[in-house]
Amino acid sequence: MQQRATRGKHMTKKHVAQQQREGGTPADATAMRVDRDVKVTMRDGVRISLCVYRPQAEGRVPALFAASPYQHEFDTVPAFPLFLWRETGPIEWYVAQGYAYVHADVRGSGRSEGEFGFMDATEQEDYVELIAWIAQQPWCNGRVGGIGQSYYAMAQWLMATRNPPGLACIAPYDGLVDQYRCSNYHGGIFCSYRSSWYANLRADNQHRPAGAAGRPPMRFDLVGAITEHTLDDDWWRERSAFERLGEIKVPVLSIGHWGKMGLHLRGNILGFEEVRAPKKLVVTGAKNVHEAHITSSIRSNSTRRSCCRSTIGTSKEWTTDSWTARRCACSSAAPTSGARSRNGRSHGRNTSAISCARGPPAV
Repeated sequence: MQQRATRGKHMTKKHVAQQQREGGTPADATAMRVDRDVKVTMRDGVRISLCVYRPQAEGRVPALFAASPYQHEFDTVPAFPLFLWRETGPIEWYVAQGYAYVHADVRGSGRSEGEFGFMDATEQEDYVELIAWIAQQPWCNGRVGGIGQSYYAMAQWLMATRNPPGLACIAPYDGLVDQYRCSNYHGGIFCSYRSSWYANLRADNQHRPAGAAGRPPMRFDLVGAITEHTLDDDWWRERSAFERLGEIKVPVLSIGHWGKMGLHLRGNILGFEEVRAPKKLVVTGAKNVHEAHITSSIRSNSTRRSCCRSTIGTSKEWTTDSWTARRCACSSAAPTSGARSRNGRSHGRNTSAISCARGPPAV
């Protein structure tokens, strides 16, 4: 996720037309029911704000759950690369497929109460309670799937390690699993990205759209904490799914991009390797953050639909623990070596078995 706006040159007319056909336009209240700023009370009395999108038709449906500090009130802007924080994917497309979509502002962000803790144990426990709340709603059939890119994907890894009742699957798209190595201290060397990310996040949360009242500032000193914890310690491990990936019991569709090696790709591959539950890996040929964002809203719709059908529906597709990717849109063979785990074991085994092919996804 990057907060700054970028020019739309990465979005061609062809991309725009295709994304509009597949549901990449702003969330349309006339095509679905929208309940905004729904407050759910947590165990400590803090209220978390949700925006709930669901089909107009009556009946109980499976739900998709996305959580981040990127504020659900901005769901009205298109899911285009011009707005990189719109990492929910095309919400109205998912609703049109028959799913409810629940978008949460995590604790201390957006319209939610409490203090932001950057994926700490408190925020993770909120995921569990929110999934339970969703599963119990009269419009939900009791099955919930994780969805979303970047922060949303990291949250999915974490919520799945807790195996909350009602969680049926996760589809982490661009999601690291090791906060220390994948984002903040590459090779043990401090990285400045998270510092600027947090400065922008705080401003975006405190400075509301024109005419709207601001929220209290995020007081958590994330930058101070990052610079203080120079080694991989319990502070980092609390916020990282890596050492708990083997505890995940729900099916996982892990989706990464060769062009995102500096942030998320390592996590998608490591996550796939360490998960013991039914799993699939997809690595696309997106060469940068903009192409990855386009891929999020266009090229992966069929693959994600397959995941949702397999885990929330009745398909028997999830019957293998295979290395073969469903789709790798890249022009060269996958690398045959990879990063190493904390215990030194290679995480590059069998990567040559990842298939790379052009053309539409096999669904």
